[in-house]
This record gives sequence, structure tokens and C-alpha cells, in this order.
Amino acid sequence: MMKVLGILLMMGIMIGCGSNEPVFPIVPKIEFLSISKTEVKEFEDIDIVIKYQDGDGDIGNEISDSLNYDLFLLDQRPGLPTPFYDGIIRYNLPNLTTETRKPSIQGTIKINVQGLVRLNPLLARENCAFGIYLKDRAGHHSDTVFTPKFVIIP
Repeated sequence: MMKVLGILLMMGIMIGCGSNEPVFPIVPKIEFLSISKTEVKEFEDIDIVIKYQDGDGDIGNEISDSLNYDLFLLDQRPGLPTPFYDGIIRYNLPNLTTETRKPSIQGTIKINVQGLVRLNPLLARENCAFGIYLKDRAGHHSDTVFTPKFVIIP
């Protein structure tokens, strides 16, 4: 009797491990983790780290082009858009689907925001923050998460 129960338990574990059922919802979920600086000199870069989860693993693309952006930073400063900046920074992500765990995926993304500038050069300190969201290949949008405010200085 114990051998039969042991065999059934092992079969159940093997079936469960081989499942391709999504572990997470198919709509991507993101969470803000960190920002590298709270005070940034103008033209310097900052790094933002987010955590992601996606139930069907369809984040990122095989081909990076200007028609298939997947990651969006929404500049929260007042006065946007301007004639030279619409307030949205767009990124292409590589295909994040792993061969080891299909379809659900999770991990972290480090976003490098390059060359921050003040929109109003008359201000000595300009407060800034970003809203961030992901779009998967099926067109599902994650919720928008926000960075804490940081300061851009000359």
C-alpha cells in the first residue's frame, strides 16, 4: 500500500512539474524596486529597477524596431508635452521568454534612463518622477507603477 501511495505521489509531482499552465495572470504585473539616485546632475543617467511577472511569457520581441515598443516611462513633470518632448520614453525589450519555464516568466528589468535634462533651465532644482508600464505581445498593459520623486540639478 505504501509503495502504491509513493508511486502515485511521485507521478503527481512529475505531472505538476511538467505543466504549461500559467502560474501568473496573463496580463503583465510590474513592481517598482529601486532607483539609483535621488539627486541627478543634468545630463547624467539613472537606473530604475522593476520586477515583472507574466503568465503567458510574451514580453519582449525578437526584433527591436520603432513600431513595437514594450516598456514605457511617463515623465510626470508639469508642462508636458512640449514641442521637443512628448513626455514618453520608449524602450524595446528582448524576448524574455525562457526555455526553462514556459509559459510563466518573472524577473527584474534594469532601465537605464540616459541624459536627463531640466525642462525649465531657470529652475535650480527640478522635481521629476516616472510612471512605468509594460505592454506584452498580445497587447496587454500592466498597471502603471511610479518611481519616487527625484531632483535634477545643473
